[in-house]
Amino acid sequence: MMNRKTIRRFSSILGLTLALWVAGASRANAQCDIDVFSITETEGPPSVCLDSETVSFSPGSNSHTFVFDPNNSIKITATINNTVDVTVEQWQITQAEYQSDRRDNVHFPNSACWETGGTGLCIFYRVHTFPDAELVGLVNYIVGFTTPAVKGNKHDLMLLRSEDDDGIFDTEITTRVLRNYQVGDDPGVGGAFSGFSDYIVAYEKVRPASN
Repeated sequence: MMNRKTIRRFSSILGLTLALWVAGASRANAQCDIDVFSITETEGPPSVCLDSETVSFSPGSNSHTFVFDPNNSIKITATINNTVDVTVEQWQITQAEYQSDRRDNVHFPNSACWETGGTGLCIFYRVHTFPDAELVGLVNYIVGFTTPAVKGNKHDLMLLRSEDDDGIFDTEITTRVLRNYQVGDDPGVGGAFSGFSDYIVAYEKVRPASN
């Protein structure tokens, strides 16, 4: 079996081009990068792209909440020096897929992805820009959801980033966990990093308090 770290993801160029033709905030199903990696050990279907949205960020401070369904959103705040289209794709994976192909066994051996897509299903977000963003400082993220509710030690939740091009969530960027992020009891998990990649909320008990 080919090592999944050697299998590179490739872009659906036509889909990406069409997405970039749409001015301002836009949404189009299936305008997603195609993520290619080994799934032979998973139980259930591979990653599925559910939706995407493209928003134009202009020079200065920008903030936009990408809301994909009643239970899942991601807020991105960035200061940039150029005009870019920021595209966020909503991807669904199974818990089994996270455990076998997407979890970093070294840094997060006991973690599980947070099942905001339904029982056994998790959501991750793929963020990219065109052209490359000239960033000033860090990009701030808040992944929001309604269920499951945050109970017990909220610091067991964390925001993970896929640092390399192998699809594995191997870097924690958590800055805060909010029990009341949007309306009522809607929680959110925040993080910051100097760029764009794939992001997912995960759970690992028991963890030290985040900042």
